[in-house]
Amino acid sequence: MKNTNNKSESEIRRQKAEELLKLKPQGISSPISEADNLKLIHELEVHQIELEILNDELMLANERIAKAATDKYAELFDFAPTGFCALSREGMIIELNLYASKMLGKERSYLINKPFGSYFSNDTKPFFNLFLGKIFNGETKETCELTLRENGKVPVSVYLTGIVTEKGEQCLVTMVDITERKLAEQELIESNKELAFQNQEKAKRADELVIANKELAFQNQEKAKRADELADANAKAQKLTHELEVHQIELEMQNDELLAA
Repeated sequence: MKNTNNKSESEIRRQKAEELLKLKPQGISSPISEADNLKLIHELEVHQIELEILNDELMLANERIAKAATDKYAELFDFAPTGFCALSREGMIIELNLYASKMLGKERSYLINKPFGSYFSNDTKPFFNLFLGKIFNGETKETCELTLRENGKVPVSVYLTGIVTEKGEQCLVTMVDITERKLAEQELIESNKELAFQNQEKAKRADELVIANKELAFQNQEKAKRADELADANAKAQKLTHELEVHQIELEMQNDELLAA
C-alpha cells in the first residue's frame, strides 16, 4: 500500500497555489456575491496559479533538457574522431571542433577567423581553392584529398568533405586523417614496384638461361660434329695405314723376287 503521508505532485502544487493565492491582494467583493460564487472564483484562481506553476516547472524542465542536449552535442562535437569546420565564402574559419584544431596544430581560439587554406601544403593548396569554389558554386557534396603543412613531423594527409549551408553564406567541412591509409598505399605501391622489378629480373635471368641452354646445345652439337669428323678421320687414317702396310709388303715381295732372279 502507498504511504498516505506522501502527497502527490498535484496536491503539492495545489497547496502551493493556495498559499500564493493568500498572498495576493483581494479585490472588492461583489455586493451580489454568494458563497458558491466565491468558492468557484477561488477554485478558478487556484487552478490558474496551478497552471502558472506547472508552466514554470515545464520551462525549467525544458531548459534543463536543452542544456543537457547542448552539453551532449558539444561533447560529441569536440571529441568526435573527425575534424569539423564551418567556413565562410572566403575560406575563413568560423567555427571548428577540438579535433580539427589538434589536426591543424593550433589552439582553437587562435584559429577562429584564420584562412583555412593556409594550413595546407603549397603543392595541394590549389586543390583546396578549387574544392572551396565548387562547394559554393553548387549544391552537391564535394570531396578532395590534401596534405597539411609540415611541422617537423610526418606530413598529414586528410580527406575533406564539404557542403554549402542552406543560406549559402557558409560551408560545413569534415576533415579525416588518412595518413596511415596513404602510407599503406605508398608501401603497397613500393612493394608492387619491387615485385615487378624482381619479376623483370627473373624474366631476364630466364631469358639468359634460355640463351645459355641454346648456346650449350649448339656447343654439344659442334662437339658431336667434331667427334664424327674425328671418327671419320681416324677411319680414313686406319684405312690409309692398312693400304700403306699392304703396299710395303708388295714392295718387299717384289724385292725378294728380283733378288731371287
